[in-house]
Amino acid sequence: VVDKPPAAADYWVAGIDYGAVNPFACVLVGVSTGKYTQTGKKLWVEKEYYWNPNPKTGTGRQKTNEEFANDVQAFLEPYSVKQIYIDPSAAAFKVDLRRRGLHVVDANNEVLDGITMLASEMRRGALVICSECKNTIREIESYVWDSKAAERGRDEPIKKDDHAVDALRYVLASHKVETYQPYKNGHNAEDYLKGRFSPGPRGGF
Repeated sequence: VVDKPPAAADYWVAGIDYGAVNPFACVLVGVSTGKYTQTGKKLWVEKEYYWNPNPKTGTGRQKTNEEFANDVQAFLEPYSVKQIYIDPSAAAFKVDLRRRGLHVVDANNEVLDGITMLASEMRRGALVICSECKNTIREIESYVWDSKAAERGRDEPIKKDDHAVDALRYVLASHKVETYQPYKNGHNAEDYLKGRFSPGPRGGF
């Protein structure tokens, strides 16, 4: 958890876990490819939109698709968002977002792949969560694996109170970050300098 983004974003992407009776979550993820920082790929959850209609734990009011689409548009408008990744089953809501000119993409909904990637990126420090994203932090900290599934030899999380986490895993499992590697294919900085400044065949640079 960090107080502010670790780098300037090259761009942003977003993930949405649609919910009408259950909570609706949208996470804004900043992306730095490393082109300007030379520190490798960095991702961070910068902001979240979270609406819980549960009368006991949330607002007690359900929103319409149009209300959610308006909220998402206003939430993402200040940012240069490349893609919005959403559960493929939310077909009607995708139409509402596309009508507003938003670039919506069906997410990879493989739970284990997404959670494995989330855990791996956080473990190596390539993914962090900004402190104002209270629901995302709470859900990650309370994430539980299903012990009964483990007894059957299967790795499965308990699907409960994981809406912001689902929105985040949609991004991680679906979006490929083109990392900046100026010296790939065996070249390095010394090779570049040598080729640029060594005397040429006519005695010039």
